[in-house]
Amino acid sequence: FINHMQVTWTELIPLDQAGVNRIKYNVSGVYRISHHDQTNNSYYVHYVGQAENLKERLGQHLAGSETNSCCNSFLKSHKCYFRACSISTQSGRDGAEVALYEKYQPKCVERIPDVSAIEINFE
Repeated sequence: FINHMQVTWTELIPLDQAGVNRIKYNVSGVYRISHHDQTNNSYYVHYVGQAENLKERLGQHLAGSETNSCCNSFLKSHKCYFRACSISTQSGRDGAEVALYEKYQPKCVERIPDVSAIEINFE
């Protein structure tokens, strides 16, 4: 059982088709989506998730495809970005997603895995 994992995050990438295209096909892992608030020049995570295919899943978050109304409102009102990391196992993704949720308390997440968080690095 893994309770700590060192992961390698991408840099902050714009959540647009060109940004999603930077992700290799068939990479599984976890991700977080944030928006840039120009009033205080800060980034806020409003969604965290996981996928067996990060490129495909992130593409579902693009304007026009997004089904989460909360995420959609951020797409319409702010410039959005994502960071992702590769995690090959389902149990690793579940634990890392819970860790992201607990750290960022994203307001657009509708459900999280019913597992304990694993310790991961966030940078």
